[in-house]
Amino acid sequence: MVIYIAALQGVDHSLLEAAKIDGASYLKVLTKIIVPLILPAFTICFFLTISMAFKIFDLNISLTGGGPFNSTESVAINIYQEAFTNNRYGLGTAKSILFFIVVVIFTTCQVMFTKKKEVEA
Repeated sequence: MVIYIAALQGVDHSLLEAAKIDGASYLKVLTKIIVPLILPAFTICFFLTISMAFKIFDLNISLTGGGPFNSTESVAINIYQEAFTNNRYGLGTAKSILFFIVVVIFTTCQVMFTKKKEVEA
């Protein structure tokens, strides 16, 4: 939330005044000026949220151990249990490599998508 507030405060007021003088509606100002200028903040927050969701391991393993009937099991916990609890090291390694590839593809697509829409102020 702090990142969003900082991004909104970083929008140059002269751009907003110029758009208002030119007769732009609030929707046009929002979509053509404000959103492109704060898109880097969205990129950062989205990336941090997704990376933390992928890496959630310690909280779930320490509090619930995967939970009753695997209700709080994440991908990382599944890989850990496959490799070290079930002693299937090869399968755990294969799952972790696939997980790494999925994270790299997801991150690359997300960065490419948001970099296209970013503008310099």
